[in-house]
Amino acid sequence: SVQGLEYGSAGSCGCDNAKLTEIGANYYGWVFESGGVWQGVQVFNYAILAPYGKSFKDLSALSQKTEEDQEHSYRIKFLSNRAQDKLYPIELTQHNGKNEQTGSWNIQFNAKKWLYEMPTLN
Repeated sequence: SVQGLEYGSAGSCGCDNAKLTEIGANYYGWVFESGGVWQGVQVFNYAILAPYGKSFKDLSALSQKTEEDQEHSYRIKFLSNRAQDKLYPIELTQHNGKNEQTGSWNIQFNAKKWLYEMPTLN
């Protein structure tokens, strides 16, 4: 059986802005932001849909905007020049409301969980 993947809210998946991106050596995935606004609180996450066996899997547990921190947003960039494993590491940058960068983390792909995980934020 085929299982659907749920993204977005109010009929908008966020996938209309998906970009086919090289996320590893000869390995591609669809990258997009998905989420919504509930009672004025914005929550958006990154989705990285890539082939996994005979199906697709979301490789991301990375946030673009969290419920706990409405003051900052996060951006991702694949570091293709720093490939060590099958999948490229990601640079996650934090930005304030003035679009100033206020933090940066290098995220390695967790091959055991088959997932990019959000770091512990201070």
